[in-house]
Amino acid sequence: MLLEVPGWRRVRLFQQVEGDGPAFMAVHELESPAVFEHPNYEKSIATPWRNRIRGSVSRYERNLFKLLSGVVQPGEVLPPLRGSLAKTSFLC
Repeated sequence: MLLEVPGWRRVRLFQQVEGDGPAFMAVHELESPAVFEHPNYEKSIATPWRNRIRGSVSRYERNLFKLLSGVVQPGEVLPPLRGSLAKTSFLC
């Protein structure tokens, strides 16, 4: 449902394969931090599934990063992003 929020570009879930940190990490790509103020954001996080998952989260942090550059391996194809690639990306 987050991808239905205008400006929410992509969500990726990572599982830790080594180390002592959190077992999972979600990275969200946004056009701007303004997505958190959109009414569709509030609707998208008010679900029974989210409440169930959030109850099992041992540590929650929101950090906002501005994308400065990216590197892709030759021949690698990334999934398309919603919105223009020319716009600034924010990761949280």
